[in-house]
Amino acid sequence: MDGKTLQLELTSFPKRLKQLRDQYSDQADSARYVEVEDKARRAYTQLGHAQDSLENLAIELARAEKHITALVKSERSFNAKRKKNGEEELTTCHMVLRDFSASNLSKLK
Repeated sequence: MDGKTLQLELTSFPKRLKQLRDQYSDQADSARYVEVEDKARRAYTQLGHAQDSLENLAIELARAEKHITALVKSERSFNAKRKKNGEEELTTCHMVLRDFSASNLSKLK
């Protein structure tokens, strides 16, 4: 599951919880309404925390990618100083960046 799908789900479920709360609002004095209201409110709050966590995760993953990209630049500089290129070129950092970019983690940013 990628970040966009998670984002869509995290925005749709609070709306559905609000609809559920509204559905029971005419029974405001009943025990069932109190239970639905309490549980829906708690779930809504937790989904908000999940949304915040997802946004923080995306920020941290973007920072990680920035640092991996910096490694690639350093590796290129190192290869240039050693006059290595083509098949002799050291490409470890390039491979890490390629694998990161192709990973599910990259989709979350």
